[in-house]
Amino acid sequence: MSPVYSRQAGATLLILLLVMMSVLATLLVSNLRSRNAQTLRREQSAAAIQTARQALLAWSLSRDGDVGSNSRALTPAELPCPADPNETFNLGTSRSTCNTEASVYSRTGLLPWKTLGIPKLMDGYGEPLWYSVDRSFVVRTRFDESRKVNSDSFALLQVFSGSNELTANGEGAAVVIFSAGPPLAGQVRASPYTVSQYLEGVANQSNATLGGPYIIGDVSSTFNDQLAVLTGRDLIDGGHTRLGAEVVRQLEQYYLAAQRGVPIQPPAGVTDCLSGVWSSLKQNDPPYAFLQELSYKNYNWIANSNITNPKYARLAPKLNINNPWTRRDACGAGTSEPPPLTPYPYPADLATLNCQDDDFLADCGSELNRCVGILPRTQTSWSGSEIMTPANLASQATWFFQNVWHRGVFYAVKQGDFCNLDFVVDGAVHAELDAIFIIAG
Repeated sequence: MSPVYSRQAGATLLILLLVMMSVLATLLVSNLRSRNAQTLRREQSAAAIQTARQALLAWSLSRDGDVGSNSRALTPAELPCPADPNETFNLGTSRSTCNTEASVYSRTGLLPWKTLGIPKLMDGYGEPLWYSVDRSFVVRTRFDESRKVNSDSFALLQVFSGSNELTANGEGAAVVIFSAGPPLAGQVRASPYTVSQYLEGVANQSNATLGGPYIIGDVSSTFNDQLAVLTGRDLIDGGHTRLGAEVVRQLEQYYLAAQRGVPIQPPAGVTDCLSGVWSSLKQNDPPYAFLQELSYKNYNWIANSNITNPKYARLAPKLNINNPWTRRDACGAGTSEPPPLTPYPYPADLATLNCQDDDFLADCGSELNRCVGILPRTQTSWSGSEIMTPANLASQATWFFQNVWHRGVFYAVKQGDFCNLDFVVDGAVHAELDAIFIIAG
């Protein structure tokens, strides 16, 4: 074989290889250009939406403290109002209010990036993100006792794909975040800005409809919206760690106070205690009569009026404006034993009407020797003021008792002579456990 021919053949193969690589590179560049034009910007939009979603979740679940003269709680699982797209001086800040039935228009707007404390998020086309929030989870500018945010809350915003609802079966959206994409035919984006200049619809539903339902679909000449949701379940489940930490704090504070405290002794009796002793066992007695007398917690009490309302008939005598009893004098006979000192408050009974009441001021206290129930919400149950001295100074966080979170926490104790059974967890006996709580989903 001629050496010259071999060298020529090798050079030819090398040239062919270079040509093939050049063609392949051209195809790859062409495909990348096509991908950039069709996909890259939508991927950037999807990333911006997910960043917004995580920012909303973090902002919501980190809320704490009280604000204002009416001690409104900064409640976890609440969400900010959208920003007004036509705001002149403070663009990106939440509207001052959007929590009434009549303000459905104000629950859709721009993502409030300043309120969230993040940079302004833009989609892949340089457009700001839009945002719609469900009233069940929106912040309250003042404390609204008619609406709670807790494990009983349902998000009601709906999202469809064609005729298939993606938010059914308890997966309602608390938030829908939109990337509007570039303007389509007929969309003129000029001040004053409206949602219809940015969002559109498909399959007889439109994302420009205030309050929804909302729709996802394929990109076309008449539809290019992208969206993602944050469900009510995301918020409630995400708050379980925060809720659990608050329950642990309450129980630990009570435990420490119980280690320092001693049982309260009965006051020196100046009269005999009356025979009609109020106790949790007498809750089903007939209504109390005007001037009826009884004893409770080493004091004699008298009814201020006929107590016929079952809600008030079940209230133990206490010194507060909502109780129809007046304390008369201290007594000792018949109730001379101090209450037992236990390391944890006893549970409350969910079956009682007061514990089912959404009024956070309704009495739902511990019941002596109740082993299983829910967390008590009455502050005296957590202070131990009638059981030990010094009393526990810690109290429930405002957001905890105002939103009746106690009702969603199953609680059991092993203490005293009556509640003496060991806990069984996953089939194993745990004699070392004194209390256990389970947070409802």
